[in-house]
Amino acid sequence: MEQAKVYDYIIAGAGAAGLSLAYHLLIHPDFCQKQILIIDRLPKVENDRTWCFWEIEPGLFESCVVQEWEHLKLASKEWSGVVDTHPYKYKMIQSDEFYKFCWAKIKKFSNVDVVLDTIKSIAFDGTVVCETNIFNGNKIFNSALFHIPKNTKKHHLLQHFKGWYVNFEYPMLDPKTATLMDFDIDQGGDCRFIYVLPLSKTKALVEFTVFSKTLLQEDHYDVALLKYLNDKYPNQKYNIENIEFGVIPMTNAAIDSFDNGTTVISIGTAGYASKASTGYTFSFIQRQCRQIIKYLENGPKSKLVLKPTTKFQFYDAVLLNVIATSKYEGWKIFTRLFKRLPTQLVLKFLNEETKFFQDLRIITTVNIWHFTKTAIEELKAG
Repeated sequence: MEQAKVYDYIIAGAGAAGLSLAYHLLIHPDFCQKQILIIDRLPKVENDRTWCFWEIEPGLFESCVVQEWEHLKLASKEWSGVVDTHPYKYKMIQSDEFYKFCWAKIKKFSNVDVVLDTIKSIAFDGTVVCETNIFNGNKIFNSALFHIPKNTKKHHLLQHFKGWYVNFEYPMLDPKTATLMDFDIDQGGDCRFIYVLPLSKTKALVEFTVFSKTLLQEDHYDVALLKYLNDKYPNQKYNIENIEFGVIPMTNAAIDSFDNGTTVISIGTAGYASKASTGYTFSFIQRQCRQIIKYLENGPKSKLVLKPTTKFQFYDAVLLNVIATSKYEGWKIFTRLFKRLPTQLVLKFLNEETKFFQDLRIITTVNIWHFTKTAIEELKAG
């Protein structure tokens, strides 16, 4: 009887996390010839999502960047302004370009297999059970299977958004400036904003985003987008070229992702790459990939910890508490940070790269009373 093939690495899920890791492995001289299997239930080719992030130096996926900005606009009832992000650049990648780039690389390697199947379970012995196949690997990198159990002591919010790619009949956009957060809309008792990412003078992604405990009715997203476009660009004709919709968990609860840290390693949102307080994911995925490569380089005795540091987990928990309980309006938090502090410091903080005294400067900028009180609540909650 023929021995079943055992892969060195199985990548369970071919989204941003899975394909990023595959690319990191394939450009590394020690790992590019390993036997690798990538499993996903669907071929990832569509332009169904957008990833934005900021960085100083060009990254591995620089050729996938469709637009970048060094000026960001923020707006609320209290303040409106444009800030300079230098030395950072705010970048946008569309999923179809990212998928195309990664698949082109993967196809060059005969040692990489790709299977379309639905993953049912992953075991610590390296067995991946799919709907029609069973596979075995020495290490499983999982972004496909996870769930977040409800914990009454933790905060459970959702970041949900709908975006229209609109093309105006006449030029009216500044392609050098992106609207990061426009809170000057009906908040509906939540934290809501619109962002506008111009791709040219006539084309932009206009996205309505909500931080709340539950999703809205489907038509509410369209109503908000339509009202925003009518208010900001009155009497202007445009057509909608594409639509995206997404939901990202925003929680400080533990993620159940079938991870034992050795045979099964969770990545992406399953591995805490979606920042709990903002939903930003792409740059944290790349950080995870670099950590994994270092871990593999160091051999079996090394340890791998992909979770955020305790400090930033705590900060996220405090911010989620404030937003979830409406102690302090979300729009005030973000607009005051960008109004009162150097943009570079705010972006560095959101990237989890600041030191304690920088953190203290940021925390005291917003509302020291509310945040101190909430921090004490979180410490008591454990």
